[in-house]
This record gives sequence, C-alpha cells and structure tokens, in this order.
Amino acid sequence: MRGLIRLAGACLATYAFAAAVIVGSGLREDVRHSDVAVVLGSKVNPDGRASLSLALRLDTAVALYRRGVVPAVIVSGGVEPNGTSEAEVMKAYLVARGVPASAVIADAKGHGSTSRGGEVAADLFDQG
Repeated sequence: MRGLIRLAGACLATYAFAAAVIVGSGLREDVRHSDVAVVLGSKVNPDGRASLSLALRLDTAVALYRRGVVPAVIVSGGVEPNGTSEAEVMKAYLVARGVPASAVIADAKGHGSTSRGGEVAADLFDQG
C-alpha cells in the first residue's frame, strides 16, 4: 500500500511540475517589433458586437499599437450568416479604442484562419 501511495505522490508531483512549466511559459511575453499585426476573425454576436474571444484578440492588438510594437493592424474575417462583416466590426472596435482608421486594414475575404494567413502574407508581399 505504501508503494502505491508513493507512486501516486510521484505522479502528482510530476503532473504539478509539468503544469507549472506550461503555465510559466504561457505567461512569458516575447514581443518583437513588427511591420503589422494580423488579427484573425472570430464570432460576432447577433447584436453586432465582438464576442469575448474576438474582443480579447483585438485588445491585444490595441495594446501592441499603443506600445509602438506595430504601426498597423490587419483585421481579417468573413461575413456572418446575418450579413455582418467580421472585419468591419473588428476595425470599428480598434478605431473606437484609439487606433487610427488609417492604421487598420480590413480584409473581409476571411474564410478560414489557416488558409487566410498565407493569403494575407501573399497580399502584403505583392503590395511591397
């Protein structure tokens, strides 16, 4: 029985250590200056406001802009079933929080984060 208790204790200690490492690495911030931040879309609420997950993404972009880490933000999103453009909602959110409209590029062609990321990069490359 003691052996089983020791084994359970060792497993618990290993789990706690692994969890601490994961949380610690997630809390570390490695921010580098960049030409642009890209915020991928997420759900827009039926009332036209950004969902919580989208608002958190946009708040991060606002913070990066205010700190001078990025001079511009690209917002990329699709169109909700009710016709609401995620990109336009995202741009309005950023502008309402002090990011100049001229520093926000709205891309309403989003249809999937993985594929759109490459397309945004290609668009930027084409524009120089």
